[in-house]
Amino acid sequence: MYSEEGILKTVITNVWSDKNKGDYALVESIIRMAYDIDKNAQISAITFCSAQESFFSEDYYYERSEGISVFGSLHRTFYNREFPDPYSRLAHHVLAFVGFAIRVAVIGLMGKQAIHLMSKQYRESFGAMCDADIILVKGGGYITSGIGLVSDITYFYRVCSSMIVASILGKKFIICGASVWDVKSSMAKSVLRWIIDKSAMTIIREKKTEKYLLEFIGIKKDRIRILMDFAFYLKKHYEVPIKCPIDVNGYAIGLTVKAYFGKTVQMEYLQGITKIVEGLLKNGKTVYILPQTLGPAGNSCLPIMILLKKRFSDNERVVLVEKEYSLQEMFCLYSKMNYTIGTQFHSVIFSLLVNTPVIAIAYEKHKAHGIMEMMGMSDFAFDYDNLDVDGILDKIRYIETNGAQIRDMISRALNDRINRDYESLIELVRSIISR
Repeated sequence: MYSEEGILKTVITNVWSDKNKGDYALVESIIRMAYDIDKNAQISAITFCSAQESFFSEDYYYERSEGISVFGSLHRTFYNREFPDPYSRLAHHVLAFVGFAIRVAVIGLMGKQAIHLMSKQYRESFGAMCDADIILVKGGGYITSGIGLVSDITYFYRVCSSMIVASILGKKFIICGASVWDVKSSMAKSVLRWIIDKSAMTIIREKKTEKYLLEFIGIKKDRIRILMDFAFYLKKHYEVPIKCPIDVNGYAIGLTVKAYFGKTVQMEYLQGITKIVEGLLKNGKTVYILPQTLGPAGNSCLPIMILLKKRFSDNERVVLVEKEYSLQEMFCLYSKMNYTIGTQFHSVIFSLLVNTPVIAIAYEKHKAHGIMEMMGMSDFAFDYDNLDVDGILDKIRYIETNGAQIRDMISRALNDRINRDYESLIELVRSIISR
């Protein structure tokens, strides 16, 4: 039900702030969905770090973002903070977890009244959640947990913190577009099972996550729903072409790269990408290394982009694009490419949104393989580790021969699916709100 004021009070949680274009797209899509349900919705965003570091403040612009209140996480984080050694980093995470556990215990005992015992840093976020008609947990990432409490403390509980608080408060919350895999610890599995059971609905993005949740976590099928990644829904809003931010000349190939796994695997991956670029250059192509996540968090793709460009420092047909662009400008860039080779997975989705053929390199394997399978393009996805260079070069030749047919196939597959899934999504959220 709506609040007494008759306005839909909506809270969006897990808003990241690392200049990741995929996260920008997910947040904007959720905002647009909330306004499609109620054009006067009152929206608050709770970031994964402090409100001051949120991209709403300066790095991100959305036509209605100025009306959105932004608050910091209920779980203290150390975004963009340097530590002298791993032990110091771990100690800070342990202390943050202890503080969060104490806040959770107090909330469990006192409910909404716990707000009176909180510092201002947490009071605003908690108050927004207490007042919310609906809480929308931004997905798009990877809910996972390694072996042991240390892994749970440093990642799993931070990702799940807003869901834990919403569950204790008995608030309606929807997990919007999650992928889940390889939750090893028994405690983390129990917490995840409890969260999904408490959620109004958990929306996942692909069948591989569904299979994992049903068979290994013990989730009931009626607690989950498979819909497209939320970034796909922006196709409904970004049909109007704009001027491209850079000149794209000749036969253009878009390329996104990512540092992942350990150094050895990263270097093997980079060597494989280098061979692919060399093959493209021999055939007269121009390769644009495109930015997808520019930091300043540790997962910025810029360092590995620069490493790759250095291998072709004297070649003008390898173009390093390192400037920050808006979502619409990025969509325009991808539309100018003859095809894209994408490791950053939302660069794959952005290419599909503008009907550009794409090869996906999967670092979080079931997520990328699962979504490409839903698109009927499972044979266009390759693993990050043990990169199949020859297989990718064969697929490139196939795309170059059949590009027009592939674009048509993408357009037909996407348009019907996006409209159908978005209508189902709006209907689902409205039914949950009205309960």
